[in-house]
Amino acid sequence: MFPLREVNGNIVGFTARILPEFEDRDVQGKYINSPQSIVYDKSKLMFGLDKAKQAIREKEMAILVEGQMDCVTAHEAGFENVIATSGTALTTEQVKLLQRYSSRVAFAYDTDPAGRLAVERGSELALESEIETSIIILPEGKDPDECIRRNPEGWKRAVSEATPIMEYFVQETIKEMDITSTSDRRA
Repeated sequence: MFPLREVNGNIVGFTARILPEFEDRDVQGKYINSPQSIVYDKSKLMFGLDKAKQAIREKEMAILVEGQMDCVTAHEAGFENVIATSGTALTTEQVKLLQRYSSRVAFAYDTDPAGRLAVERGSELALESEIETSIIILPEGKDPDECIRRNPEGWKRAVSEATPIMEYFVQETIKEMDITSTSDRRA
């Protein structure tokens, strides 16, 4: 169970991770959150921002991860500028909040299709707000938590070698095409 704190550190709700052996994704997701209220609005909250805001300013970059465990593990490994969107796509309200602390953001979302789609949508919002956007390509593992636990040096290197988001999208598009084909080159 994790307390959810707003930017000043006040607890506004709670979230809990369902233990894997009790997961039933047909019934519920893997997290249970406090219900939406006047003080808790998931779309406006960034998990860990109360702890990370100073490091974000100092490093002039926020690293975005999806889950609370990704954030906690990153902080334990010394990456204090990491915050989580808590399993939701980045929102306009969160982008405005981020802009108070940095004009640079690096996505380190899960490597599954949902994570890639969330990067696509979130980077679009960030770029529209003129935030310099990049992506951290995990050298191994399905998420930052697993990557840091298995290969802390690989994580460190991946953070330092974050790829500009447009370069990443071009590389990903080219992977799916035959660039020797005239029609694929034109596309």
